[in-house]
Amino acid sequence: MFYEGCVTYRQAIAPLWLQEAEFVHNEWLQTLADYGWVGLGLVIAVLGIHLRNVAGFLRWFVTDKFDRTATVMSNGLGLAVGAAAAIVATMAHAGFEFHFHVAAPALLAAYLLGVLANPGFSPEGWKPLRVPGCRPLLKFALFAAGAVMLFGSWKYGRAEFYAEKASLLEKDKSPEVTMERLDWLTRAAELDPENGDYWYQRGLVRLETAAGQPETLAKSLLKRGAEDLDRAHRLNPYSMYPSLALADAYDALDEPTRAVQAIDDALRVAPLYEMPRLAYALHLHRQRRWAEAEEAYFWADQAAAGRTGEAHPFYLRMLKDAAAAP
Repeated sequence: MFYEGCVTYRQAIAPLWLQEAEFVHNEWLQTLADYGWVGLGLVIAVLGIHLRNVAGFLRWFVTDKFDRTATVMSNGLGLAVGAAAAIVATMAHAGFEFHFHVAAPALLAAYLLGVLANPGFSPEGWKPLRVPGCRPLLKFALFAAGAVMLFGSWKYGRAEFYAEKASLLEKDKSPEVTMERLDWLTRAAELDPENGDYWYQRGLVRLETAAGQPETLAKSLLKRGAEDLDRAHRLNPYSMYPSLALADAYDALDEPTRAVQAIDDALRVAPLYEMPRLAYALHLHRQRRWAEAEEAYFWADQAAAGRTGEAHPFYLRMLKDAAAAP
Protein backbone atom coordinates (compact mmCIF):
# COMPACT_ATOMS: atom_id res chain seq x y z
CA MET A 1 0.00 0.00 0.00
CA PHE A 2 1.54 3.33 -1.09
CA TYR A 3 4.39 1.18 -2.38
CA GLU A 4 7.90 2.53 -1.92
CA GLY A 5 10.06 -0.60 -2.24
CA CYS A 6 12.52 -1.22 -5.03
CA VAL A 7 11.97 -4.19 -7.32
CA THR A 8 15.24 -4.31 -9.21
CA TYR A 9 18.23 -2.27 -8.21
CA ARG A 10 21.90 -2.99 -8.42
CA GLN A 11 24.94 -0.78 -8.76
CA ALA A 12 26.86 -1.34 -11.97
CA ILE A 13 30.13 -1.41 -10.00
CA ALA A 14 28.98 -4.32 -7.82
CA PRO A 15 31.09 -7.48 -8.31
CA LEU A 16 29.48 -10.10 -10.53
CA TRP A 17 29.76 -12.82 -7.87
CA LEU A 18 27.56 -10.80 -5.51
CA GLN A 19 24.06 -12.25 -5.31
CA GLU A 20 21.02 -10.09 -5.91
CA ALA A 21 20.08 -7.81 -3.02
CA GLU A 22 16.72 -9.10 -1.87
CA PHE A 23 16.83 -7.78 1.70
CA VAL A 24 18.04 -4.64 3.43
CA HIS A 25 20.07 -5.06 6.60
CA ASN A 26 17.94 -2.35 8.12
CA GLU A 27 14.63 -3.38 9.64
CA TRP A 28 13.04 0.03 9.12
CA LEU A 29 13.87 0.16 5.41
CA GLN A 30 12.83 -3.47 4.97
CA THR A 31 9.46 -2.74 6.57
CA LEU A 32 9.07 0.22 4.23
CA ALA A 33 9.94 -1.95 1.22
CA ASP A 34 7.65 -4.82 2.27
CA TYR A 35 4.61 -2.96 3.61
CA GLY A 36 4.93 0.60 2.31
CA TRP A 37 4.50 3.82 4.26
CA VAL A 38 1.29 2.59 5.88
CA GLY A 39 3.01 -0.51 7.30
CA LEU A 40 6.01 1.47 8.56
CA GLY A 41 3.68 4.05 10.10
CA LEU A 42 1.74 1.35 11.96
CA VAL A 43 4.95 -0.18 13.35
CA ILE A 44 6.15 3.22 14.56
CA ALA A 45 2.72 3.92 16.05
CA VAL A 46 2.72 0.63 18.02
CA LEU A 47 6.20 1.30 19.39
CA GLY A 48 5.34 4.92 20.19
CA ILE A 49 2.16 3.99 22.07
CA HIS A 50 4.00 1.46 24.26
CA LEU A 51 6.89 3.85 25.00
CA ARG A 52 4.41 6.61 25.84
CA ASN A 53 2.67 4.18 28.18
CA VAL A 54 5.85 3.36 30.07
CA ALA A 55 6.70 7.08 30.25
CA GLY A 56 3.32 7.63 31.91
CA PHE A 57 4.04 4.79 34.33
CA LEU A 58 7.41 6.31 35.33
CA ARG A 59 5.79 9.71 35.82
CA TRP A 60 3.11 8.12 38.01
CA PHE A 61 5.73 6.20 40.00
CA VAL A 62 7.78 9.34 40.71
CA THR A 63 4.88 11.70 41.50
CA ASP A 64 2.52 9.28 43.22
CA LYS A 65 3.81 5.92 44.39
CA PHE A 66 7.23 7.13 45.54
CA ASP A 67 5.60 9.84 47.66
CA ARG A 68 3.60 7.13 49.43
CA THR A 69 6.25 4.41 49.74
CA ALA A 70 9.57 6.32 49.74
CA THR A 71 11.25 3.37 48.01
CA VAL A 72 12.27 2.41 44.51
CA MET A 73 12.38 -1.31 45.34
CA SER A 74 9.65 -2.35 42.93
CA ASN A 75 9.46 -5.32 40.58
CA GLY A 76 7.16 -3.35 38.30
CA LEU A 77 9.63 -0.49 38.05
CA GLY A 78 12.49 -2.86 37.28
CA LEU A 79 10.53 -4.66 34.60
CA ALA A 80 9.32 -1.40 33.04
CA VAL A 81 12.76 0.23 32.96
CA GLY A 82 14.44 -2.95 31.71
CA ALA A 83 11.83 -3.60 29.03
CA ALA A 84 11.92 0.02 27.85
CA ALA A 85 15.71 -0.02 27.66
CA ALA A 86 15.67 -3.29 25.72
CA ILE A 87 13.07 -1.99 23.25
CA VAL A 88 15.02 1.24 22.65
CA ALA A 89 18.23 -0.76 22.18
CA THR A 90 16.66 -3.15 19.71
CA MET A 91 15.09 -0.20 17.83
CA ALA A 92 18.59 1.24 17.41
CA HIS A 93 19.91 -2.20 16.46
CA ALA A 94 17.19 -2.45 13.81
CA GLY A 95 18.88 0.35 11.92
CA PHE A 96 21.87 -1.88 11.21
CA GLU A 97 20.54 -5.44 11.25
CA PHE A 98 17.69 -7.66 10.10
CA HIS A 99 17.00 -9.38 13.40
CA PHE A 100 13.20 -9.13 13.64
CA HIS A 101 12.92 -11.63 10.80
CA VAL A 102 14.36 -14.21 13.20
CA ALA A 103 11.81 -15.84 15.49
CA ALA A 104 13.65 -15.47 18.81
CA PRO A 105 14.17 -11.65 18.74
CA ALA A 106 10.64 -11.12 17.42
CA LEU A 107 9.09 -13.20 20.22
CA LEU A 108 11.25 -11.48 22.84
CA ALA A 109 10.20 -8.07 21.50
CA ALA A 110 6.53 -9.13 21.71
CA TYR A 111 7.05 -10.14 25.35
CA LEU A 112 8.74 -6.82 26.16
CA LEU A 113 5.93 -4.88 24.51
CA GLY A 114 3.49 -6.88 26.62
CA VAL A 115 5.34 -5.73 29.74
CA LEU A 116 5.21 -2.11 28.57
CA ALA A 117 1.50 -2.41 27.76
CA ASN A 118 0.74 -2.88 31.48
CA PRO A 119 3.80 -2.16 33.64
CA GLY A 120 1.77 -2.06 36.87
CA PHE A 121 -0.21 1.11 37.38
CA SER A 122 -1.93 1.41 40.74
CA PRO A 123 -5.70 1.88 40.50
CA GLU A 124 -5.39 5.14 42.46
CA GLY A 125 -2.97 6.56 39.93
CA TRP A 126 -4.85 5.61 36.81
CA LYS A 127 -7.14 8.18 35.29
CA PRO A 128 -9.08 6.52 32.51
CA LEU A 129 -10.34 8.61 29.64
CA ARG A 130 -13.84 7.53 28.77
CA VAL A 131 -15.02 8.31 25.26
CA PRO A 132 -18.75 7.70 24.71
CA GLY A 133 -19.29 4.81 22.33
CA CYS A 134 -15.61 3.92 22.13
CA ARG A 135 -15.84 0.60 23.97
CA PRO A 136 -18.71 -0.79 21.83
CA LEU A 137 -16.92 0.36 18.70
CA LEU A 138 -13.72 -1.39 19.77
CA LYS A 139 -15.63 -4.61 20.43
CA PHE A 140 -17.34 -4.33 17.07
CA ALA A 141 -13.96 -3.66 15.41
CA LEU A 142 -12.56 -6.79 17.05
CA PHE A 143 -15.33 -8.96 15.64
CA ALA A 144 -15.12 -7.18 12.27
CA ALA A 145 -11.37 -7.84 12.09
CA GLY A 146 -12.00 -11.51 12.79
CA ALA A 147 -14.64 -11.63 10.08
CA VAL A 148 -12.29 -9.96 7.60
CA MET A 149 -9.56 -12.48 8.43
CA LEU A 150 -11.96 -15.37 7.95
CA PHE A 151 -13.12 -13.93 4.64
CA GLY A 152 -9.51 -13.45 3.52
CA SER A 153 -8.67 -17.02 4.45
CA TRP A 154 -11.69 -18.33 2.57
CA LYS A 155 -11.08 -16.27 -0.55
CA TYR A 156 -7.34 -15.67 -0.86
CA GLY A 157 -6.32 -18.78 1.05
CA ARG A 158 -8.26 -20.95 -1.38
CA ALA A 159 -6.69 -19.11 -4.31
CA GLU A 160 -3.22 -19.86 -2.92
CA PHE A 161 -4.24 -23.48 -2.41
CA TYR A 162 -5.36 -23.82 -6.03
CA ALA A 163 -2.14 -22.20 -7.27
CA GLU A 164 -0.06 -24.60 -5.18
CA LYS A 165 -2.02 -27.54 -6.56
CA ALA A 166 -1.08 -26.34 -10.05
CA SER A 167 2.59 -25.96 -9.14
CA LEU A 168 2.72 -29.54 -7.86
CA LEU A 169 1.77 -30.73 -11.35
CA GLU A 170 4.42 -28.67 -13.11
CA LYS A 171 6.82 -31.55 -13.89
CA ASP A 172 4.19 -33.68 -15.62
CA LYS A 173 3.80 -32.40 -19.20
CA SER A 174 1.10 -34.82 -20.31
CA PRO A 175 -1.98 -33.19 -21.93
CA GLU A 176 -4.33 -34.39 -19.20
CA VAL A 177 -2.20 -32.98 -16.40
CA THR A 178 -1.63 -29.74 -18.32
CA MET A 179 -5.38 -29.23 -18.59
CA GLU A 180 -5.67 -29.89 -14.86
CA ARG A 181 -3.00 -27.27 -14.19
CA LEU A 182 -4.90 -24.75 -16.31
CA ASP A 183 -8.06 -25.54 -14.39
CA TRP A 184 -6.40 -24.97 -11.00
CA LEU A 185 -4.84 -21.69 -12.15
CA THR A 186 -8.14 -20.53 -13.63
CA ARG A 187 -9.89 -21.18 -10.32
CA ALA A 188 -7.13 -19.30 -8.48
CA ALA A 189 -7.40 -16.31 -10.84
CA GLU A 190 -11.19 -16.24 -10.47
CA LEU A 191 -10.90 -16.05 -6.68
CA ASP A 192 -8.12 -13.45 -6.69
CA PRO A 193 -8.12 -11.66 -10.06
CA GLU A 194 -5.80 -8.91 -8.75
CA ASN A 195 -2.91 -11.33 -8.21
CA GLY A 196 -0.75 -11.02 -11.30
CA ASP A 197 1.20 -14.19 -10.56
CA TYR A 198 -1.81 -16.40 -11.30
CA TRP A 199 -2.27 -14.81 -14.74
CA TYR A 200 1.47 -15.08 -15.38
CA GLN A 201 1.56 -18.78 -14.50
CA ARG A 202 -1.51 -19.52 -16.62
CA GLY A 203 -0.03 -17.62 -19.54
CA LEU A 204 3.19 -19.65 -19.29
CA VAL A 205 1.25 -22.92 -19.29
CA ARG A 206 -0.62 -21.86 -22.43
CA LEU A 207 2.61 -20.90 -24.16
CA GLU A 208 4.17 -24.26 -23.27
CA THR A 209 1.07 -26.11 -24.45
CA ALA A 210 1.09 -24.33 -27.82
CA ALA A 211 4.41 -25.97 -28.77
CA GLY A 212 3.85 -28.87 -31.16
CA GLN A 213 0.13 -28.20 -31.64
CA PRO A 214 -1.60 -27.71 -35.02
CA GLU A 215 -1.25 -24.16 -36.29
CA THR A 216 -4.82 -23.05 -35.57
CA LEU A 217 -4.83 -24.45 -32.03
CA ALA A 218 -1.32 -23.15 -31.35
CA LYS A 219 -2.26 -19.65 -32.46
CA SER A 220 -5.34 -19.68 -30.26
CA LEU A 221 -3.31 -20.81 -27.24
CA LEU A 222 -0.65 -18.18 -27.94
CA LYS A 223 -3.23 -15.40 -28.16
CA ARG A 224 -4.91 -16.45 -24.92
CA GLY A 225 -1.53 -16.82 -23.27
CA ALA A 226 -0.54 -13.33 -24.44
CA GLU A 227 -3.76 -11.95 -22.95
CA ASP A 228 -2.95 -13.56 -19.59
CA LEU A 229 0.62 -12.27 -19.65
CA ASP A 230 -0.48 -8.77 -20.63
CA ARG A 231 -2.87 -8.71 -17.70
CA ALA A 232 -0.11 -9.96 -15.39
CA HIS A 233 2.12 -7.13 -16.61
CA ARG A 234 -0.58 -4.53 -16.04
CA LEU A 235 -1.23 -5.85 -12.52
CA ASN A 236 2.45 -5.84 -11.63
CA PRO A 237 4.45 -3.59 -13.97
CA TYR A 238 7.46 -3.86 -11.63
CA SER A 239 8.20 -7.47 -12.61
CA MET A 240 10.15 -8.17 -15.78
CA TYR A 241 9.05 -11.79 -16.13
CA PRO A 242 5.56 -11.28 -17.64
CA SER A 243 7.05 -8.86 -20.17
CA LEU A 244 9.74 -11.34 -21.18
CA ALA A 245 7.22 -14.15 -21.65
CA LEU A 246 4.96 -11.74 -23.53
CA ALA A 247 7.80 -10.97 -25.94
CA ASP A 248 8.15 -14.69 -26.70
CA ALA A 249 4.41 -14.94 -27.33
CA TYR A 250 4.38 -11.96 -29.71
CA ASP A 251 7.38 -13.33 -31.59
CA ALA A 252 5.53 -16.63 -32.03
CA LEU A 253 2.47 -14.69 -33.24
CA ASP A 254 4.67 -12.77 -35.72
CA GLU A 255 4.06 -9.42 -34.06
CA PRO A 256 7.62 -8.04 -33.80
CA THR A 257 6.62 -4.48 -32.89
CA ARG A 258 4.68 -5.60 -29.83
CA ALA A 259 7.49 -8.01 -28.92
CA VAL A 260 10.00 -5.15 -28.88
CA GLN A 261 7.60 -3.08 -26.76
CA ALA A 262 7.39 -5.90 -24.21
CA ILE A 263 11.19 -6.18 -24.12
CA ASP A 264 11.44 -2.42 -23.61
CA ASP A 265 9.09 -2.73 -20.63
CA ALA A 266 11.37 -5.38 -19.13
CA LEU A 267 14.46 -3.25 -19.77
CA ARG A 268 12.90 -0.28 -18.00
CA VAL A 269 12.35 -2.43 -14.92
CA ALA A 270 15.73 -4.20 -14.98
CA PRO A 271 18.16 -2.31 -17.21
CA LEU A 272 21.26 -4.01 -15.79
CA TYR A 273 19.97 -7.58 -15.90
CA GLU A 274 20.96 -10.20 -18.44
CA MET A 275 17.50 -11.64 -19.16
CA PRO A 276 15.91 -8.58 -20.86
CA ARG A 277 19.05 -8.05 -22.93
CA LEU A 278 19.10 -11.72 -23.89
CA ALA A 279 15.41 -11.51 -24.83
CA TYR A 280 16.24 -8.67 -27.21
CA ALA A 281 19.08 -10.69 -28.74
CA LEU A 282 16.79 -13.70 -29.21
CA HIS A 283 14.19 -11.47 -30.83
CA LEU A 284 16.75 -10.22 -33.36
CA HIS A 285 17.96 -13.81 -33.81
CA ARG A 286 14.44 -14.93 -34.72
CA GLN A 287 14.17 -12.00 -37.11
CA ARG A 288 17.42 -13.16 -38.80
CA ARG A 289 19.02 -9.78 -38.23
CA TRP A 290 22.38 -11.41 -37.66
CA ALA A 291 24.66 -8.40 -37.19
CA GLU A 292 22.30 -6.70 -34.74
CA ALA A 293 21.71 -9.98 -32.92
CA GLU A 294 25.46 -10.48 -32.50
CA GLU A 295 25.82 -7.04 -30.90
CA ALA A 296 22.85 -7.77 -28.64
CA TYR A 297 24.36 -11.09 -27.50
CA PHE A 298 27.60 -9.27 -26.61
CA TRP A 299 25.54 -6.67 -24.75
CA ALA A 300 23.74 -9.41 -22.79
CA ASP A 301 27.04 -11.05 -21.93
CA GLN A 302 28.21 -7.78 -20.38
CA ALA A 303 25.22 -7.51 -18.01
CA ALA A 304 26.15 -6.44 -14.49
CA ALA A 305 23.31 -8.29 -12.74
CA GLY A 306 21.28 -11.46 -12.96
CA ARG A 307 23.85 -13.29 -15.04
CA THR A 308 22.81 -16.79 -16.10
CA GLY A 309 25.59 -17.65 -18.53
CA GLU A 310 23.07 -18.40 -21.30
CA ALA A 311 24.12 -15.64 -23.67
CA HIS A 312 27.20 -17.45 -24.99
CA PRO A 313 25.45 -20.77 -25.91
CA PHE A 314 22.69 -18.85 -27.69
CA TYR A 315 25.31 -16.80 -29.50
CA LEU A 316 27.01 -19.97 -30.76
CA ARG A 317 23.65 -21.25 -31.95
CA MET A 318 23.09 -17.99 -33.80
CA LEU A 319 26.42 -18.38 -35.58
CA LYS A 320 25.37 -21.82 -36.78
CA ASP A 321 21.96 -20.53 -37.89
CA ALA A 322 23.58 -17.60 -39.72
CA ALA A 323 26.04 -19.89 -41.46
CA ALA A 324 23.22 -22.19 -42.62
CA ALA A 325 20.98 -19.33 -43.74
CA PRO A 326 20.62 -18.77 -47.51
